[in-house]
Amino acid sequence: MASDIADLSQTIERMIRDAQQLLGSVIEKAGPAYDRARRAKSEWTERHRLLVLIQAAQESLRMLPTSIREPWLLAQLSAVLDVARKWREDPSWKEIEPSLVNASDFSHVISMLMLAERFKAWGHKVQLVANGHNASPDLRVQAIGGREDWLQIECYQPRSLNGKPVKLSMADAYKITKEAMKKAGRQLGNETPGILALCMYNQPRSNVDLLKYVVEARLRTTSRSSLAGFILMCQNNLQTSQEGKLSFSSAISLDFRQNPAYFGSVDVSSDVPQDSPGSLFGPEIKEPLNETVVQDFAILQREIQRASEVESPDLALISRTAVVPTKIEKLSILNGPVRDRAIFAWSGDKYSAYVEGEGDLDFQCGNCGCTLARRIWKLSCSNIVMQCPKCGSYNEFPPLESSQFLKTSNVAVEAGDSPYRCSTMITMKRGICLVGVEHDYHLRYGR
Repeated sequence: MASDIADLSQTIERMIRDAQQLLGSVIEKAGPAYDRARRAKSEWTERHRLLVLIQAAQESLRMLPTSIREPWLLAQLSAVLDVARKWREDPSWKEIEPSLVNASDFSHVISMLMLAERFKAWGHKVQLVANGHNASPDLRVQAIGGREDWLQIECYQPRSLNGKPVKLSMADAYKITKEAMKKAGRQLGNETPGILALCMYNQPRSNVDLLKYVVEARLRTTSRSSLAGFILMCQNNLQTSQEGKLSFSSAISLDFRQNPAYFGSVDVSSDVPQDSPGSLFGPEIKEPLNETVVQDFAILQREIQRASEVESPDLALISRTAVVPTKIEKLSILNGPVRDRAIFAWSGDKYSAYVEGEGDLDFQCGNCGCTLARRIWKLSCSNIVMQCPKCGSYNEFPPLESSQFLKTSNVAVEAGDSPYRCSTMITMKRGICLVGVEHDYHLRYGR
């Protein structure tokens, strides 16, 4: 946006007209509740965000040329109109538009659309999922390459991070993460790969960093194999001034934290090509805004700066103390002769474990408690038998239903006339399952 007063005035007038044209029915239906909230002197973050933005634009017109209402709100209005303009032609828009009327749902839906737009910019096919009677995700995103399977995304917009900069405590971050995990469980289910997007507005980087550490710590304790991880999405609305010219912009930052227990058919990576039109990180806010407080609106840049100056938790300490001990599971002992099974037997000198990874489970012999698999995942082994090197018992990793381990890569281990002799420990990778198969598997399936 140009800083020339005439151009600026025309730009603001055009945004107000576009808002009426694109979202007129939402404005009309949400108006009475917004007026009641204003009379009750509710915080602006508790009111309907679209009407807050339009009010800021209207008051900016009245204040020109001497000053302008919160420019970050004009930037946010511009971003809202852009994403609404792009998605109005989507088949799901008629079902999604009514949810924009609710003040508590508006920011959630807009965040969902902005995230969807970012995935589209990266070349993915994206579908909006209309709300039904049953729990369902917000988005479906198609993977690029391979089998082009679909991945589900649920957006969670905590009220405390919905516009006004705050300083999160450790307890706040854990509470938000706990609620996010609950929402992921309800909305994403356990069958299809999914991601929980934790959405924020106008938050200092220290909050995002704290949530990243807490999310990582929480994911290390989960066994949800279908949850690929968390996206932390923060939209910050900026105003900068160079050579006397005022400009507005809206920046979105995205951070992806992977679930170490994820086993899914879609390989999820945070690496984005350099020439991708969707950038991972937007510009940082570097310069303070005018500190004049206009009526009941907070000066967001000043609040962000103030929140950032409060002493932050020691994230390095969090990282060290967040490491949790592995869970222990005892395997079932097979009694009687073991036939037609893929069996591992130890033949080396120094025994540590048959397999080891970076997961959250240790599997022990069901008879003597000797560790057979260290720090692997629930779905790392299926239909595999391991002979305990200490007591000689045969321990079973039971066969899993195929729907439970639709992996990116599986390793078939054929049943043989004699056990597989192991002299060194096998390093297990996330997303790979050792699957015991019948004796002539390679003849039947050409592998």
